[in-house]
Amino acid sequence: MSHFRVFFKKELVESSRTYKWLIMLSLFFVFGIMNPLTAKITPELLANFMPEGVTVTIPEPSSLDSWAQFYKNVTQMGLIVNILVFGGILSSELSKGTLINLLTKGLSRTSVILAKYSSMLVIWTASLLTSFLVTWGYTVYLFPDDKSGNIIFAAFCLWLFGAFLLAVLLCAATLVNSTYGSLLITGGVVALLAILNIFPVVT
Repeated sequence: MSHFRVFFKKELVESSRTYKWLIMLSLFFVFGIMNPLTAKITPELLANFMPEGVTVTIPEPSSLDSWAQFYKNVTQMGLIVNILVFGGILSSELSKGTLINLLTKGLSRTSVILAKYSSMLVIWTASLLTSFLVTWGYTVYLFPDDKSGNIIFAAFCLWLFGAFLLAVLLCAATLVNSTYGSLLITGGVVALLAILNIFPVVT
């Protein structure tokens, strides 16, 4: 357990020095601002870009539109950024030989994997929570209605899927000594899940 704590702190500090914290928190903060703002201005943009003489009835935006933008942005851009940021978390140390030296000196492999996964999970959780809270606050300000329910459980399911992808990424990194290889395997798993989602029997 002492090895885990030391290596976990090392991973968090290294993530700060390599700007993983800054990249993730900044991007997800921007996503949080974009979600309700996009929902608010989209009807106006559509109305302005319509040809003259064409009349289209656009419903008034609500909090549902803001949360729809949240899940759209996080599941598309957010998860991609999450995977790309942590793509080389294991292969980079293996290529440099720093991790091999520590393992030969008695560091537990289990502690290494658990510490790396825990650090990724902490950053992913903090980033998603940042985006969620910013979206929630801005949505309450722009759309003071009661149309959005169960948003916490829905966000938890999204967090769980992100945690699953990080576990797949780390598992792939142990199988192939390459950043691109681990990214390809993770992308393959996502593609497989998308294909399985087509069949009603599976879903």
